[in-house]
Amino acid sequence: MWNIAALVLVVAGTASCYITCPDGKVCSDQSTCCLTKEGYACCPVTHQVPWTALVQASDSTPQAGVIRCDTKFYCPSGTSCCKGLTGKWDCCPFPLGTCCADGQHCCEYGYTCDPTSFKCRKGYSQIPSVNKTEAECLIRLFNGLLGDQSDRRVGNGLDRGKFRNILHNTFGMTDDMIMDRVFRAFDKDNDSYVSVKEWIEGLSIFLRGTLDEKIKYCFDVYDLNGDGYISREEMFHMLKNSLIRQPTEEDPDEGIKDLVEITLKKMDHDHDSRLSYADFEKAVRDENLLLEAFGTCLPDAKSILAFEQHAFQDTLEH
Repeated sequence: MWNIAALVLVVAGTASCYITCPDGKVCSDQSTCCLTKEGYACCPVTHQVPWTALVQASDSTPQAGVIRCDTKFYCPSGTSCCKGLTGKWDCCPFPLGTCCADGQHCCEYGYTCDPTSFKCRKGYSQIPSVNKTEAECLIRLFNGLLGDQSDRRVGNGLDRGKFRNILHNTFGMTDDMIMDRVFRAFDKDNDSYVSVKEWIEGLSIFLRGTLDEKIKYCFDVYDLNGDGYISREEMFHMLKNSLIRQPTEEDPDEGIKDLVEITLKKMDHDHDSRLSYADFEKAVRDENLLLEAFGTCLPDAKSILAFEQHAFQDTLEH
């Protein structure tokens, strides 16, 4: 998950690349934005570093705080799991490391594997919304949450029930349908578990995503059947769950149907009686309040602050 801001200036017919930090500070292409106690600063960066070789994962009795690859194999704390050349689990020495396609190497968080140079590259304008130290805090929190699950499930990640409890108890969500869809939005590989990588990447958008990222995330949540559209029927079901019925209403469904028609009139720009991603994106950019038009699927500012103070306590104390 990245906040990308690139500034290209043309001087005397020669294009030069610069990086604009989130606070507006501009850095040259020989540096990168880094967050310090005083705010963003320009820090030197090595754009290419050698690939790092993987080491074999262990299947002995695990200690507390390890990174589980599955129910049998694990890697030490502060590392990450990668599938090796033979399909077995190996360990990358970096938390949230990038596994290279060759099955023998990995790169540090924020870098990509370059198969042409056999090195790790870092983009000039890529700034993670969750930094490395915060990612390590989220990994520790993830491992703590896994402690409540049985050995059979713990190797895969957070199951649907545990994840829904987090959404309800930590972020105050109550709509069962929306919570299930948020789970699916985090569970990118559709294996019915949220892995540590999916946990970090999902929270990156959930807590600090850009408007572009949140538009994509909310649309995915509201597209209940995953066909690329939000249909009349899907709008009806979501609005029916999120609205409070009055006991005096004879047929409350009629009121919801009317609301669906009003919503379509407002958001359906191509007039095909359903919302495409383009429809949804345009409507939200015109009016940001429509981002969560069909139900609350993002945390409010108070919940975000409380979560970050708890999760990132160690980084705030230093």
